[in-house]
Amino acid sequence: MSDWTSPDFDGTPDDRAKAMLDESVAIDEQQQIGFDLDRDLDLMRMFEQRPITDLQPYSGTFLSAAGPTLGTTGPTQISPWNVLRAVVNTAHAMLARAKVRGRFLTTNGTQDQKRRAKAATQWLDGWSAEASLHDVMGAALLDGEVCRFGCIAYTEVARKVVLERVLPGEMSWDYMAARSGRPRKMFRRRPMSKAVLMSRFPKAKGIIAAADTVPTENGGSTDMVLVRECYAARSTPKSNDGWHGIVIESDAGKRLVMEPYEKTWTPYTFVIWEPFLVGFGGTSLASFLETMQVDLNHMQWVKRKARKLMGRPHVGIQRGSNIDKAQLTNDVAGVIEFTDKPPIALVWNYLPPQFFTEEAQLIANMYGFAGISQNASEGNKAAGTESGVAQREAMESQNLRLQIYAQRAWENPHVEIFNRVVEMAADIVADGGEYEVEAEGPKGIDVVDFKKTIADLKKKKVTIYPTGFLPLTPAARLDFILKMLESQLWDVDRARAAMSDLDVESEQTLENSIQVMFSQHFEAMLYDGKAKHPDELAVGNYQIAIKTAAVYLAMAEVEKVPRKNVSLARRYVDELRELKIRAEGKKPTPLAPGAPPGAAAPPPAAGAPMDQLGAIQAGAVPPPGAVQLPA
Repeated sequence: MSDWTSPDFDGTPDDRAKAMLDESVAIDEQQQIGFDLDRDLDLMRMFEQRPITDLQPYSGTFLSAAGPTLGTTGPTQISPWNVLRAVVNTAHAMLARAKVRGRFLTTNGTQDQKRRAKAATQWLDGWSAEASLHDVMGAALLDGEVCRFGCIAYTEVARKVVLERVLPGEMSWDYMAARSGRPRKMFRRRPMSKAVLMSRFPKAKGIIAAADTVPTENGGSTDMVLVRECYAARSTPKSNDGWHGIVIESDAGKRLVMEPYEKTWTPYTFVIWEPFLVGFGGTSLASFLETMQVDLNHMQWVKRKARKLMGRPHVGIQRGSNIDKAQLTNDVAGVIEFTDKPPIALVWNYLPPQFFTEEAQLIANMYGFAGISQNASEGNKAAGTESGVAQREAMESQNLRLQIYAQRAWENPHVEIFNRVVEMAADIVADGGEYEVEAEGPKGIDVVDFKKTIADLKKKKVTIYPTGFLPLTPAARLDFILKMLESQLWDVDRARAAMSDLDVESEQTLENSIQVMFSQHFEAMLYDGKAKHPDELAVGNYQIAIKTAAVYLAMAEVEKVPRKNVSLARRYVDELRELKIRAEGKKPTPLAPGAPPGAAAPPPAAGAPMDQLGAIQAGAVPPPGAVQLPA
């Protein structure tokens, strides 16, 4: 019989489900699966310093199909100095301290498309908060720093895309198929409550009720049913070999779902610290530090033994001394009578100094291997870094060491999730559903509709703000921007944009708010066809309004905006010019009679300043940034 995902598979849906179950069981019986699970459990015990009793009911039946795994309830080695945990937690804090924000980009898009992309970004912000993206990604990152990988599944529930953390032990795949990277088929094995399954699959209540439950290690019964799920992605966008199946693992293997799957990717995002050279998965930070932590644990054991055997003080009495030994007690301020020489307290080092030097060097090596400052982990500032700039540079020097991990294990998974969630949401909307989220807006909470913001964006993609482009703390960011201004690499407008645009939590400054207001007015006129009229606020910020007008009229000329919309913008400029002249107590100067629409304004008289408003009103469109107005 052919592969169960093949279009040529000859059998019923139940036959296909049984073939999927057989392949999943065969994969779990591979020796490498048991080794990887034991390795993950060993690192979890070392990190948490406790037996993994949470998995006790499923030991031997959930974690491994071939037999019980090592030490799900076995002894754990408690260390009084768990540097491995400190290093991992510090790396986790440095990578996950900033919430990653997705941002829509358009390829060769018009200004209207870019304006829509801003609203789409707001939808993405709302979905991220609704799905608790930062919390779920933080948990997956910690999994990837301790185990082979962290994993996040995204599924459709009640016409919404939700995120779920997946335990590393639940995922499996064919190791031969994954030699060169992520395989096409992903299998998941997990216990699920019968009540949850009946709620999710109401038509299969009879099958679920009769399914075998997972027994505890002492033979007790539970309400948990072992469920196997597989996503087989399409090998090409047009092939018909993509399938999604959910099967209850019982005596016969009952089918809950067996349906075609149209994506070329599986709905799992993996967080991997250091990818394998061959195969799929990776080596965690805890795995790299394990041997050093074991050595440190042994040194702590030796130190305790030596202190117990050799660290007790003794009293030396010269032979023949006239001392009453009954007076040698532990009493506070006790009195010892002697006639010739007093007794001597004998205290010696229970270990040589080289031992403690080696211990300190081992701890420093664990921090140094991860590229993390021991001072930062302990909450202390580095020696000699008194100024804020010096402290920031010391922090950024170690950020450079973690930069590749920040991109690979933190940023890239976010980008993958954002793009795939947008694709799944588009499928929900295309199927007739609605997808609205609540997001923070300039005036409070906005309800953002996917269909009105994202559904028809052409050639879109989601990116994120790059890690390390600007410092995260406000003081360090301000210091960086001031240096860019001093070096004249940035102008004031660029610096202001860096402070407001990249710091999405901060409020806009007054000047930025005015700039945004003018931009919204011209976008409404040029792209929505809605008339706007200037007021006293526009007159008070005349130069900003004219500069914005020049930029948008130039873009309208390039993007072939309808002439009726352009006329709205020109009328706005005319009205603003009239209000400006009236405010100055002057009479408006009419245009030359018979000047055709769109003609360039006549040249100014000698010595007269260039009237940019007149030029724009007459149809001339200066290039962006070229508008210079008289004071």
